[in-house]
Amino acid sequence: MLKSTVPTGEYVLMSEPLYRQLDPELRERAVLIEQELEGLGRVPLHFVPLGELPIETPAVPRPTLAARVRETVGFGLRAFPRMIGLRHGT
Repeated sequence: MLKSTVPTGEYVLMSEPLYRQLDPELRERAVLIEQELEGLGRVPLHFVPLGELPIETPAVPRPTLAARVRETVGFGLRAFPRMIGLRHGT
């Protein structure tokens, strides 16, 4: 299903069994297409364009100064032995 003929750039593509499990509100937005799948023949699929979904992304919390310093110092302490040749590895 990677080479689909869906006429939009960003979408969720799903099979008939998955489509039947969708919430009614999302099922109304789904568009039926038939796709030729190797070894399976013509298969009914459904897609929902992502641009039409009211998706709110969660706010990413800003790290505190203490958290940033702790992460930077921790990284330096983990990297220091490799930098001076005491430890080798990936």
